Amino acid sequence: MQHIVDTTRYPILSLSSRAGRALVEAVRHDLRTNGCAVLPGFLRPEALREGVAECARSRAGGAVFAKARDHNVYMSTPDQRLPAEHPAHVLQRREQGYIAFDQLELTSIFRQLYESEALTNFVCEATERQLHRSADPIACAPISVMEPGTSFPWHFDENDVTLTLMLQPASSGGSFEFCPNLRSADDENAAAVRAVLDGDRRGVVESPLGAGDLQLFHGQNSLHRVSAVGEGSPPRYLFAPAWNDAPGLVNTVERSITSYGRALEVHRNRAAAGRDGLRG
Repeated sequence: MQHIVDTTRYPILSLSSRAGRALVEAVRHDLRTNGCAVLPGFLRPEALREGVAECARSRAGGAVFAKARDHNVYMSTPDQRLPAEHPAHVLQRREQGYIAFDQLELTSIFRQLYESEALTNFVCEATERQLHRSADPIACAPISVMEPGTSFPWHFDENDVTLTLMLQPASSGGSFEFCPNLRSADDENAAAVRAVLDGDRRGVVESPLGAGDLQLFHGQNSLHRVSAVGEGSPPRYLFAPAWNDAPGLVNTVERSITSYGRALEVHRNRAAAGRDGLRG
């Protein structure tokens, strides 16, 4: 990990050390306060260059699935039994694309990062939860690709904890915005969700990310989006590995097809009902 992560600044290999404990406490504080924590310069410059080069090769080779599609914040089929004002009926256009995990190069630094026990241990300590790497062979740790003019509209995540590692930010636009803890397992808070969709900016927080910055984020209950990338900007590349609080979890068939253009047998075998009652 030393050649990928700045382990001097961020001692994820020695979390029991004084510096390691201080890092964990700082991240915990930010997550409790804001639902989001940012670690600037997490990637070493040489690893960042290597990662961006892989993204460019994959993009040039046609590995990016990016098909314009409309979806609601839950990425689910609108339930006609819900009242007309429910946010499930509000469809938004999405053009953002993904390089799926199973399309990453075999020697990819992104595979090394995600499969590292050190990173998983750090995520568990920082979030104060016993987490498991996603079992989804497509969506466990993809790379988000946003071309100029594209956006990723408001949505909730399927997984509990997401790390977003900025590789190449947009030169204009492409801002990450979120509404911390807008819903919970006990309350979907549909009225507040609909208000944000209707343009209410109260409670919206922006988290600027530079190249090499790592962000830990609770995205299952925090509504979030990425604004449109400006025209003339280079592509926005972002690595987005995911962890869940239960082992063996994968996306629904619908969500897998919406985001990646395909679904596998493992998705079709997933039980229809969600584990926590939340939509999406």
